[in-house]
Amino acid sequence: MHYFTIEQRETLQTLLEARARVLRGTPDDAELCDVEAALRRLHGADFGLCADCGAEIPYAYLQAHLFAQRCAACEAKRA
Repeated sequence: MHYFTIEQRETLQTLLEARARVLRGTPDDAELCDVEAALRRLHGADFGLCADCGAEIPYAYLQAHLFAQRCAACEAKRA
């Protein structure tokens, strides 16, 4: 299980909710779906763990890539 402080989770939640509000007024349904999925995962035990390799995704990376499901290394492999 990856551990984030309550403050870190609240900050990510605030950022995700703000992004969702912006996207609700646009035709970009794909990103909105990604943001909403991240909000659902946020308080789960596996939030912050890479879906491919299981490595911890750093908090700073998640702040920059709000709905990331993979670490930078695995994301780069997919590109």
